[in-house]
Amino acid sequence: MTIFVCIVVNCAGHKDPIEAVLHCLHALDTRIAAVEEDLTGIKRTLRTIITKEGMIMSQQEDIDAAVAQINTVIGDVGTQVAAIGAGVTALEAEIATLEAAGVDTSGLVAVSAQLAAAQGPLDAAVQALTDAATPVAPPAPAE
Repeated sequence: MTIFVCIVVNCAGHKDPIEAVLHCLHALDTRIAAVEEDLTGIKRTLRTIITKEGMIMSQQEDIDAAVAQINTVIGDVGTQVAAIGAGVTALEAEIATLEAAGVDTSGLVAVSAQLAAAQGPLDAAVQALTDAATPVAPPAPAE
């Protein structure tokens, strides 16, 4: 269809219809070359995008592994902090037993109070770490 339209349009300017066809074929060849050049540029851009995507995905795997490791450490710290809290509770129970037996436990009571005072900030620190490690949903991609 394009060739026919080109021939009809260009016949008026050419005395020889073959010359008009050749002119149209040359114009089509030029257009095809331009399209091929555009496609080459698009392919180059797609290769660049694919390469960058691979790099991003590789980096994301590293980030995911680091986050998993951080979460494991946070879990371990939380377990240890809970164990300290349980130890303080057990120590306080033992102190109460000793006091009931008439033993002077004032030194133990002071140490127990120091441990108990440290428990709150440790719990808060573990919670802050847990909150910080909780992934945030990425923003929706722009359309």
